[in-house]
Amino acid sequence: MSIETQNNVYIEDEIDLKQLFESLSERKLTIIFVFFITLAFGIAFAYFAQPIYKTSTTIQVKTNDKQLQTDMLQAAIQGMPNTEIDTELGILQSYTLIKEVLNNVVFDIRYFKKENFKTLEVFVDEAPFKVLYSYPENSEFIGRMFSIKPLDTDTFELSTLDSWKDITGLTQNPTYNAKHKYNEKIINEHFSITISKKRDFIDEEYFFSFNDKRSLIENMIKPNLFANIFMKNGSIVEISYEDNLPQRAQIFTNALANAYIQQNININTEEATKKLDFIEKQIVEIKSNLEKSAINVEQFKQKYDLMDIATQTQASMQKLIVYDQELAQIEIEEEQAKRVLELLETGDFSSLSIAPLQISDLLINSLMQALSEAERERRSLLVEFTERHPEVMKVTQNIAKIKNEILSNIKSLYQGIKNRRESIEKIIEKNEAYFKKLPEKEREYIDLMRKFQVNENMYAYLLEKQYEASIIKASKVSNSRIIDPALLPLKPLKPKISLIIAVSAVLGLILGIMIALIRNALDNTIKNYEDITNESKIPVIGSIPFIKGYKDTYHVIHNDPKSVYAESFRAIRTNLQFMATYSSHKTIMISSTIPAEGKTTTSSNLGAILAMSDKKTIILNLDLRLPTLHKVFNLPNDSGMSNFLSGHTQPEEIIQNTEITNLDIISSGPVPPNPSELIMSERMKEIIEFLKQSYDYIILDTPPLGLVTDATILANLADITLLVVKSNYAKKGFVTNFEKTAKAHNIKNTGIILNALLRKKAYSGYGYGGYGYGGYGYGEYGYEKRSKKSWFKHLLKI
Repeated sequence: MSIETQNNVYIEDEIDLKQLFESLSERKLTIIFVFFITLAFGIAFAYFAQPIYKTSTTIQVKTNDKQLQTDMLQAAIQGMPNTEIDTELGILQSYTLIKEVLNNVVFDIRYFKKENFKTLEVFVDEAPFKVLYSYPENSEFIGRMFSIKPLDTDTFELSTLDSWKDITGLTQNPTYNAKHKYNEKIINEHFSITISKKRDFIDEEYFFSFNDKRSLIENMIKPNLFANIFMKNGSIVEISYEDNLPQRAQIFTNALANAYIQQNININTEEATKKLDFIEKQIVEIKSNLEKSAINVEQFKQKYDLMDIATQTQASMQKLIVYDQELAQIEIEEEQAKRVLELLETGDFSSLSIAPLQISDLLINSLMQALSEAERERRSLLVEFTERHPEVMKVTQNIAKIKNEILSNIKSLYQGIKNRRESIEKIIEKNEAYFKKLPEKEREYIDLMRKFQVNENMYAYLLEKQYEASIIKASKVSNSRIIDPALLPLKPLKPKISLIIAVSAVLGLILGIMIALIRNALDNTIKNYEDITNESKIPVIGSIPFIKGYKDTYHVIHNDPKSVYAESFRAIRTNLQFMATYSSHKTIMISSTIPAEGKTTTSSNLGAILAMSDKKTIILNLDLRLPTLHKVFNLPNDSGMSNFLSGHTQPEEIIQNTEITNLDIISSGPVPPNPSELIMSERMKEIIEFLKQSYDYIILDTPPLGLVTDATILANLADITLLVVKSNYAKKGFVTNFEKTAKAHNIKNTGIILNALLRKKAYSGYGYGGYGYGGYGYGEYGYEKRSKKSWFKHLLKI
């Protein structure tokens, strides 16, 4: 790419960037409006949004050390989570545990106060009254908002507030409105309420609502309750809860942690109780067997007068006693596992809550927890749906799957116990071969001693287990402990007001710019000189500035000849001298595409500026349908062009002098029924030829080109045809249509005047740009010197 090409690209990019900023500057009011509206919405949202407070507590969950080590090793190698910790996380967020907490923490009565145009929830201790209530489960007033308005120190008005659904008729909820006294019991079929006053609140507006536990848990508590592992592969769990009230957040979080600890204690106590009952039953049986064995051994020794057996035999016997004891323990486990399996096969899964002596399986415990959660979920769904509902059927299938997995694991556990028993029996049978060589009486004695020793050891073992279970039951010890209790939150977690305002401001600015660019892209009105030159090759002979606050724009030239407005017409006058040089007496036709573009104003001021240069000038009002020129100069319209063209008057009779020297006009006269035919007549040419003998400039103020054919006919009689185009009003297509019309009708010496141009656009264009010489103007509406902004634009152009 050449340097010239590179420079061209650079200049083009620069111009595009400048045009972008100019386009945004034109729509600055849109940008500012959208910015402040969006910012106002952001501020309103931040103000009316309910504050959310967050607090948390940490709990150490103690797990089986061996299993924990295995899980941690798996997590380190395979990235597997700690199954037991995950189970405890599920328990902490379970419906059952939360419902237990709500039995001790008052959540179902919520108090509200209206203050500074917004409604805020207040803590129960801060409310000036207290509500005691009861209601049936199907009460239609559950969740409804009640308003309480004190009437005096003893009475109040209680009424329900209508929701938007009630107002729009989407629901037909019952309403309530009545006067009551404090401490009066309000009873009806829907609820029973007693309201007691704690302090006077006559000038304050309060509300309250009562809610059922299920809706509170599902809609308010569970979505805002979080339980997570505090550290990776650790046994510390963090419980966090978010609430509108900081006091309630703290109370609930601590209550949930304490309920979890208490539940753990209750489970341990229940298991210890069941374990103790099982052991005590076994002790009674073993004790009976032990007593019988002792009697049998003593009687046998006395009967046969046996002394102690040999040392080798004694050692072998002690070895067998150990195996016998182990077999006895396994048989107890097998019996318990068999009983549990038989119960499970009948569908009774509650039997797993009875913990046998040595049966422990973390997977089974985890599956039982999952079964409990699934059954709770199914019960919740059945409140609203039938058993054939897809969600209920899905949960039912899941429950059946979990039960099959539990049954399969119990069967595997039972089979493992049987295999251990058979293995011990084979070892015992192998060791009994030594005793078969002994005399019969000695063998009988050894058998009695084995039974006695086994019963004695088992009795001691069961007494030890009984003692351990008794300690656990009495101590009420939990496997978990609270490390850090929840603290009262000092500031809300959200809304983050500064962030909301900042985002709203940025979003408002972006939306404002986007809307401004979209409006700019959809806007096809002419705004500046470049918009005309891009659409047509017809030259722009001048631009007329927009004058804000000037009521009489028709006589600006006459009243303020040194104004910027007057300078723009002087520039046009100068440019007209170079058009149609073949004619010494120039006929200028001024038209527009549509009404209200300023052609009459342009005609009157152009005539005035020409007259001020000692040029005899006359303006003909040829808009016979909507005559306005006579109003501009405060002259009558009794007789004019329509009278002459219809052959009723002569030119001398319709010419009227104005207060401006060298400037005359001919008004349109009465509105004729056939204006187009009159303009097409030969008398139109005759009057123009007549006027050329006395005037230097003849200005034809014609109807809009785009509406009637009058202007097209007159264009052939004019030396110069000018189209007035109003900035920010006329469409770009108007200029294109004018060029096509000029070519089609062979109209020569055409030009465009850009009217009502904003000052910032007036420096571009043909000639002097309409703002005087090089940007300097005079008078009330002029500039004494170029502004800093215009100098900056000038530098950009360079």
